[in-house]
Amino acid sequence: MNSAEEVRVIEALEACTGGLTVTEHDLLSATDRFRKNVEPRSPRRRLALVVTAAVAALAAGVTAFVVADRNDAAPPVDTVPPALAEELGNAPAVV
Repeated sequence: MNSAEEVRVIEALEACTGGLTVTEHDLLSATDRFRKNVEPRSPRRRLALVVTAAVAALAAGVTAFVVADRNDAAPPVDTVPPALAEELGNAPAVV
């Protein structure tokens, strides 16, 4: 059937059904979409999702550890200025 004959058949069906027509192409594409929706997802896709989540969790953990370690670092030893230490040593005792 050529395209002109197909158009005539579609027009005849539209006239009989009030505008509703279903062609072979419509049926094939609907069947393909149905099969894609019904078939289970690929296990590779699920594995990739799990691996991505694990890497993200690991990166977040390492970042949190580095930030926490940086905040817990001991202050430098010479934080008290020498002038203040001398003033405290020379201060009179309070009785």
